Amino acid sequence: MSHYNVTSPDLRESVITKTRGELGLPTSSTAYVCPTKLQKLPPDFDLLIRDLLARDGNGTVILFGDGRHGSWHIQIMERLRRLMGLDAERVLLLPSAGSDNFSQTLALADVVLDPFPFGLGTTCFMAFAATAPVVTRPSPCRWVRMVHACHRQMDFLQRVSDAPADYLETALRLAKDSAFRIHAVNEICARSQVLLGDAGCTRELADFLASGHG
Repeated sequence: MSHYNVTSPDLRESVITKTRGELGLPTSSTAYVCPTKLQKLPPDFDLLIRDLLARDGNGTVILFGDGRHGSWHIQIMERLRRLMGLDAERVLLLPSAGSDNFSQTLALADVVLDPFPFGLGTTCFMAFAATAPVVTRPSPCRWVRMVHACHRQMDFLQRVSDAPADYLETALRLAKDSAFRIHAVNEICARSQVLLGDAGCTRELADFLASGHG
């Protein structure tokens, strides 16, 4: 029995202004959104997508195309078809979106996937602003551990997984256990201000530049 309060409202509703249908998203399947450039998806992450869709027969993985480099669309989809067969039809490739539609897509996601080993950059702040639950696996390269660092700053490490199997199980649980997902969303709502309202980095940079060292 889950110890989470299943009657707790999903506070993400306060930031949602559009429907999935309006954004071209699947309306009746689990939406796993991976909001990164296609160039940052290595073949190892293809295996995670394969296993995720094999375990969730009602799941759709949503990727975003790059309007300037169309060849990446072809390469990624050909790679996934070779690996996954018909399951690759449940990988939805959306065109690059304006900031409002992009933020709404994040807010409407059941789960946001931080791809490994390269990881999300500043996009993770948009995801947390949209109160989206983000699953991450820290990279051995410290400069691409942005999502992990944000979870640490929020003191909320339940979405951090050290191994691919743990990452997969966490993503599936967020998708299938509504109480667990609502808990994650509400925790992000309560904790994300330490990320989004922190002007400390800006002040440090300003002081550095004013000191003449910049």
